[in-house]
Amino acid sequence: WGEFEDLIPNKKSLNQIFPFFLHRSADKNLIVSFVAKQTGLAIFKYNMFTLRLFRGPLDWLSRMYNSEFIITDSFHGVAFSILFRKKFIVLCSEPQKFTRITSLLEMVNLYDRYVKSYDDLLNRWDTLSANIDFNYANKILEEQRKKAKIYLRKVFG
Repeated sequence: WGEFEDLIPNKKSLNQIFPFFLHRSADKNLIVSFVAKQTGLAIFKYNMFTLRLFRGPLDWLSRMYNSEFIITDSFHGVAFSILFRKKFIVLCSEPQKFTRITSLLEMVNLYDRYVKSYDDLLNRWDTLSANIDFNYANKILEEQRKKAKIYLRKVFG
């Protein structure tokens, strides 16, 4: 039930930004470059289409866990950023598919992590670069886990 941290074989800070995008764009590249310049963190680079640098899901998960900052347009990128308590921002790739990301962000009171554009990032950088208080998010997620366990026990006995 969400104990993904136990799966990480090597826990170490890589002092990097992990940009995990389902769709690349010039605006996203500008955002990643800006965050790298402002934070002094290196950018982990990989080819999204081949994922050559990942030896499997645990390697990907470890890379995310050990990064300092996540920039993503992926639901899973957002979910693991929250679970691993990482600084993150989320960008929209496909507005018609963005609803589950916004639902999650709203549920855990982190909708302010959504960045609409490069200009939006520039205007809100002070807030976006600050540490995130994950206490409320963790409380809500724990409540949701409990509800899911009750439901599954009821359905499957």
